[in-house]
Amino acid sequence: MLTAAAPSAAEAEPPYFAYSTSKDGTNQKRINSPTAGQCTAVSNGNWANNQSGLFAHLYTDAKCKKRLLTMEDDHYTLLGTGGTFYSVKFTKKKDEW
Repeated sequence: MLTAAAPSAAEAEPPYFAYSTSKDGTNQKRINSPTAGQCTAVSNGNWANNQSGLFAHLYTDAKCKKRLLTMEDDHYTLLGTGGTFYSVKFTKKKDEW
């Protein structure tokens, strides 16, 4: 009888962009498997963890127009210290905005 091996942690976890709507990092939200070109409105994002494999551009408006900062893959913003963002756009190139 054959049994399948359990998936590794990397295989079980899809690429994601995580953020919190509170400055202390509670109330966490997640965008799973984002695609390049996707602009997503968020509710008062203050903390972020970019594990998407893409560049995540943060904006201070809900429609990806007013730039705040760019996060590379594996980049984290500090709790309570980053500017508030209201949308995020994912791209394959750092300067695509």
